[in-house]
Amino acid sequence: LSDGSAFDVLDEGVGQSIVRVSSRNIIGSAEIDAMLQIEDNIIRWDRDVPFLKRILLGLNSFVSDHLNEGITLRILHKLSTWNMTKGGDCEDCGFFFKGFNGLVHSLTQAFGSLEFAIPETVFSVHNNHTFTIDNYGEVILTAKRVKIYGLDDITDLSLFHPTGENMIYSAVTSDAGFNITVQMEVEVKPVEGRVFKADALRETFELKLNTSEFSFSSQSSISFDREMFNKLTIGSFKYGSYTEYEGNRNPLNCIFETLSSASVTDMKARVFLNAVEVV
Repeated sequence: LSDGSAFDVLDEGVGQSIVRVSSRNIIGSAEIDAMLQIEDNIIRWDRDVPFLKRILLGLNSFVSDHLNEGITLRILHKLSTWNMTKGGDCEDCGFFFKGFNGLVHSLTQAFGSLEFAIPETVFSVHNNHTFTIDNYGEVILTAKRVKIYGLDDITDLSLFHPTGENMIYSAVTSDAGFNITVQMEVEVKPVEGRVFKADALRETFELKLNTSEFSFSSQSSISFDREMFNKLTIGSFKYGSYTEYEGNRNPLNCIFETLSSASVTDMKARVFLNAVEVV
């Protein structure tokens, strides 16, 4: 080649040959070195954190094996002593007897639900949507809170399962599905020249979704800066310096600071929507 790129003949067959072209001369030595340096500075499961990988794999395997039957209950069954105990008809015995679903059932006081406020912004996605209705005014629709029922009836669960070099896989399945209640707020603001001329109108309502056969899975690529990650200590979670979260010190932000990039590479969702109700 005129630019000095090298050819290496790796094998010759009948009427064909396999040729390797040296990419260092095509792309440029500086660019290749920079790319390799960036890749080398990313935390990889097997090379940098094999112990953490084993912990996450072990936890996922343990929870998967004990979704509905705790470790204590399984041992008692093997010893044939469970039916002779006073707790044989226990309906709420927690994780060691009723597994993960039993633990959720116990922690939620038999409701199997979780309620939380929706942040104003999640990964640059806002919790409100603004649109204009002709001859009426500006409408702002905001999602305030979410309550999910049915969390104590999980069929399959996998959270932060390590895969590949720096990938994580998460999945949740519920054959019974979830009942989801979203607290919404609608605000109508008058616009000059429109029919609506009173003070801003604000109302709240609930959007209720009844689902069944819920299934969701995602695979993400996470890139933690190797140099910054290796500097993490127990003390740094409280006293370490943050470049982005100086005004909001907590362990989660300390870890986020070492995160150089994150992207969802695959996502699948399947759900049957049985009913929608506005209250």
